[in-house]
Amino acid sequence: MVDTDMLTLSQLSDRELLARLPEARAAERTAIAQMIAYLAEVDHRRLCLGEACSSLFSFCMQRLGYSENEAQKRIRVARVCQRLPQVLERRGAKAALEALRHRGMKPEVEQLLRAALVMLVP
Repeated sequence: MVDTDMLTLSQLSDRELLARLPEARAAERTAIAQMIAYLAEVDHRRLCLGEACSSLFSFCMQRLGYSENEAQKRIRVARVCQRLPQVLERRGAKAALEALRHRGMKPEVEQLLRAALVMLVP
């Protein structure tokens, strides 16, 4: 947030501040989903190579300033979303998990998809 937003927040009552948290969390998830979609497309187009980065991982760290852990999580989710675009849709994400489970999804794929759902779906 910008400093002026912090000043505004400091002027809210405790009750008002707490009441606004769910909206802020929803906005955060929307922003994460958008970033994941961007990373999936950058990966698909292999744009990191044109930015003097040998991989999406190095691109995320060098160009976007993510830590190793942040980069790894986002790349995993972005790659799941490349294969299952409905994961980025709130309604489609849980349905995708159920459909894959019925088709005999590998445990590691289910774990990845669950991580994506935790990041993206309220």
